[in-house]
Amino acid sequence: SLSIEHIFDKFNGKMIILGDPGSGKTTLLIELAKALILRAKENSQSPVPIILSFSNWATSISSFDTWVIENIYQQYQVSRKIAKDFLYNNQIVLLLRCSQA
Repeated sequence: SLSIEHIFDKFNGKMIILGDPGSGKTTLLIELAKALILRAKENSQSPVPIILSFSNWATSISSFDTWVIENIYQQYQVSRKIAKDFLYNNQIVLLLRCSQA
């Protein structure tokens, strides 16, 4: 059985976790985040995982990058400048959640 971290690596950090409500998608996402945090602690070159939810997407924000930076600022209390630097220097890996209404 492969770990979620191994699968994430196999697909170069680009994957979608699908399933019915209650099937464990959020649990799997958190498991992946924990594994990536441990990796980042062991290797300073590894990006730090950031979990963001699309449920607060605002159509008034002009770009995806701006939305990411603003959400990192609001949720993690990281300055917008540092969030922008992290994003543009590939120092974070985005783990995006999609909440059902």
